[in-house]
Amino acid sequence: MAEYEKTVSAFICALLVCTLLFTNIVCIGVVQADSVDKLPAPTLVSVTYDDRSYDVPASTTTDPFTGKSVENPAYHVNNRTLTFVIDRKNAFRDNPSCYQHYLIRMKGAFSNEWNTITELFDPDPISPLTTKILSLPSPENMPYDSYYFPSVGQAEFQVQAQEWVQVPPGPGPLESWVKTLCAESSWSNTKTVSFGQDLTDGTQSQPNHIPSQTSTNQIEPQPELIIQLPLTEFILVIVLCTTLPVLIIALIYTRKTARQKKSA
Repeated sequence: MAEYEKTVSAFICALLVCTLLFTNIVCIGVVQADSVDKLPAPTLVSVTYDDRSYDVPASTTTDPFTGKSVENPAYHVNNRTLTFVIDRKNAFRDNPSCYQHYLIRMKGAFSNEWNTITELFDPDPISPLTTKILSLPSPENMPYDSYYFPSVGQAEFQVQAQEWVQVPPGPGPLESWVKTLCAESSWSNTKTVSFGQDLTDGTQSQPNHIPSQTSTNQIEPQPELIIQLPLTEFILVIVLCTTLPVLIIALIYTRKTARQKKSA
């Protein structure tokens, strides 16, 4: 019986040690996944607003099939664009396994609320300068879930550099890799654009940008939380998971042997 009690005590101690080690490894993996490297901020060289919208006057035409006159009402054609020029200036690291992206945000010049206005998009693979052109919807026909681009007023813009990498979600099959944020820059310098009327002097302005270096409170995006285990710790988990069944088998065998001796 003494040998049996020793085996049970050893099994309980081993189980506790394995539990503590596994918990520690998982915590380390969470901390590593939650940490994001910092990149140098890119430079927002320019933001240009171009309004080539026009009005089509009312007209009268003849229906080619009936010969009747058809009145065509006047309508407005919206053709507005924002052109961004971004200089990365070595903002990205030389790592072919990383996906490099930019992200642009905007806010009203008299507001502190920033809104992201683009999906992640790639930098120019050849030139250090990247040009991004956005077609703006008409203010009168804005979709419900779209950001508001005014016809008159001022807005401020910033750009951020991000790097993403494909990682496995944890121990197990490597089929479902996850794309997660691994590095990001702070937001760039600020560019201010005037839409229509210039609010500074009340005169009608040309669709050109007005440089500004205004600094504002910034809301940094939260990285995706994924548990990542380094190779050595992954091997340790496998060893521990293999040791537990061996201890259980040894416990069963010892208990069976003790019962046989007792019955004999």
